[in-house]
Amino acid sequence: MSDQPSPAGFAAPKPGRRPLIAALIAFLLAGAAAVGVVRQSEQYRLQEQRTYLTNLAGKHADAIQSSMQRDLSSTYALAALVRQGNGSIAKFDAIASEFLLYYPGAASLQLAPGGIVQHIVPLAGNEKAIGHNLLQDPTRNKEAFLARDTGHLTLAGPFQLKQGGLGAVGRLPVFLDDSQGKPSFWGFTVVLIRYPQALEGARLEQLTQQGFGYELWRTHPDSGKKQSIAASSAVALIDPVALPLSMPNGEWTLSVAPIKGWDDPLGLTLKSALGLLFSLLLGYLAKLLFKSREHERHLGALVQQRTAEIRATQAKLQVTFDAIPDLIWLNDAQGVYLDCNPMFERFFSVKKAAILGKTAYDIVAPEQVDSFREHDRQAIASGQPTVNEEWLTFAAVGRRDLFEIIRTPILDDDGQLVGLLGIAHDITERNRTQDEILSLNASLEERVQQRTEELQETQNQLLQSEKMASIGQLAAGVAHEINNPIGFVYSNLGSLEKYVQDAFSMIDSYEQAESAIADSAVRTRLQAAREKLDLAFLKEDLRALMAESKEGITRVKNIVQNLKDFSHVDTGDEWHYANLHAGINSTLNIVNNEIKYKAEVIKEYGDLPEVECLAAQLNQVFMNLLVNAAHAIEERGTITVRTGQQGQDVWVEIADSGKGIPSENLKKIFDPFFTTKPIGKGTGLGLSLSYGILQKHHGRIEVQSELGKGTTFRVWLPVRQPQQDNG
Repeated sequence: MSDQPSPAGFAAPKPGRRPLIAALIAFLLAGAAAVGVVRQSEQYRLQEQRTYLTNLAGKHADAIQSSMQRDLSSTYALAALVRQGNGSIAKFDAIASEFLLYYPGAASLQLAPGGIVQHIVPLAGNEKAIGHNLLQDPTRNKEAFLARDTGHLTLAGPFQLKQGGLGAVGRLPVFLDDSQGKPSFWGFTVVLIRYPQALEGARLEQLTQQGFGYELWRTHPDSGKKQSIAASSAVALIDPVALPLSMPNGEWTLSVAPIKGWDDPLGLTLKSALGLLFSLLLGYLAKLLFKSREHERHLGALVQQRTAEIRATQAKLQVTFDAIPDLIWLNDAQGVYLDCNPMFERFFSVKKAAILGKTAYDIVAPEQVDSFREHDRQAIASGQPTVNEEWLTFAAVGRRDLFEIIRTPILDDDGQLVGLLGIAHDITERNRTQDEILSLNASLEERVQQRTEELQETQNQLLQSEKMASIGQLAAGVAHEINNPIGFVYSNLGSLEKYVQDAFSMIDSYEQAESAIADSAVRTRLQAAREKLDLAFLKEDLRALMAESKEGITRVKNIVQNLKDFSHVDTGDEWHYANLHAGINSTLNIVNNEIKYKAEVIKEYGDLPEVECLAAQLNQVFMNLLVNAAHAIEERGTITVRTGQQGQDVWVEIADSGKGIPSENLKKIFDPFFTTKPIGKGTGLGLSLSYGILQKHHGRIEVQSELGKGTTFRVWLPVRQPQQDNG
């Protein structure tokens, strides 16, 4: 510290005050920075809050818009019924009452032929609206004319209803074709929506529960003034987030803002306190920095103290060095020993004094040292620690052990070699243990591989089974979905056939009465029309078309029933008694497209009782055998299905006249993935999966085959399963 006087006019601060001045400057700078950070943080918080509120309000706005669209869509359903009824809806009260169950926001449904309200459901409380002419009401006919002229749905309101209360009205114009086929205005289908009941689905009260106020409003199309539809309170919102809602022929707005405003006094206070604390800490650290210089003069004494401690530590390390059971030595680049521990003395069977200053060549035979020194040179050349294993012989006892030797080059600050540190650890016993572990690992890996292959086989079979089960469920679902419309078509075809017969009878009556028509011009026109239409051919062809249509729909019903019978999805994985003949027949119908071009199916069924089984899985077995039989026939042949009973067992036999199976393949056909089909034609899992299913049923499968003549598979099944397996 200098003792020179300060320039004139300035007083140098005293040494004791400098830490305080530095602390004050640091405090002021940190305070200014903290103010900026707090201000930026508040702006970010406000932006985050507005973004969150925008997203939250968007969800409720979407809910409002979805609810309104759903309720307004009821007018389209009514319009469709009006068109279907050619201007009227039979049992309108019952239908409208049913509709109101599915449109919770709709207070009433109305029909207004010619623009005059004539039907309202429910009528109670809405009697005043009956007879109201929507087109002649000067206060509310604007949207009615707009709907009629544009042909689009319009929304009027909200406004005070004639029947009391606040609501909005959706009007959809309905047009029917006149006698010339041109659309003619029929009237309106109307839905009345009451507020606030129609907004209950949007759950706007949740905004209030979360501390936000809301207001749903629109700009009145006539006055241009703001019209409030629903609000959390009468108090005006502060700088709200506004979200537009698209409505028919108009737009609504949902405004949302925090009830207590956007400010966060508690958060601002906390941030300010943290900024003040940061400034104080920074000032305190500056003071500590200046004070730390005072400690520098104490470092010299501390270094001397630490030096003494290091020497004491070195002494302790030497004791540890001598106690380590490994061989430890230090030599220079030429191999001259600089230090070693007692274990190394035992290795040479000489004292440390006789080792230091010498090389290994001075102590033992050269042929034992050459390999040892070669590893030293490799470690020195690499400049990094090296590890290798060497067999060493103790001089005193002649015992030869395996050691793991780590050689570490020691370099000075200039990168020059100072010495080579060697550590040799006896790993003879560890090596013996590792050999035993490797042998056990090899045996374990072999067993794991075997188990893995078994699990892979099981998994593949399970996947195939699950795949077939999924296909069965899909088939049953399709069959169920098709069944109802097929029933409608079948019933309608019957009614249509009767109506056609009645129409033909009426035409025949007209033909018989034709000769009695006095006006010859009329008779001539009738005869010309009959000849132009070829009425006789039309009668004959229409009857044939009806017969063909009934035959086709009957075939579709049979296919649907076959799909349901094959899948057995109603029984799932439960054991039950089933008719095997029904399962075989449904399976034959399912695979008919695979078989009909290749073979004729011959059925030789015996008398079979119902069998306790998983019917869907047995159908899969029958399908695999039938498809394989069809694939084995190269041109045209036969597939014979026989059944019978022997004692408490039943059997199903499927024989084909195909090319047969070579004898060398008969023992492998049930192995997973074994197939003689071309790539892409088979997975090799069909018979393997069938074998597993029959094992599960306590059954078996037999096969006989002769090249050029065909193959016969016989499936044996017990009539009743053992109690412990299916109970």
